Amino acid sequence: MLCVKMPEEQAFCVLVNIMYQYGLRNLFRQGFEELHLRFYQLERLIQVTLLHSTEKVMFLKKLFRLLGF
Repeated sequence: MLCVKMPEEQAFCVLVNIMYQYGLRNLFRQGFEELHLRFYQLERLIQVTLLHSTEKVMFLKKLFRLLGF
């Protein structure tokens, strides 16, 4: 998504800054333990807060739109 808005080198620098500022770098360290933990937490949050499958789909669509997918 960043490459669409700016040159590739600048997009990479922005990505690196985002990874450090928001702690996303830890998600992709060896073994992906932090990433697996976050996915588990998201899955539990969805199970606890959303009761109907329609609501789940709408929630996930909004989430992925927010993340830029």
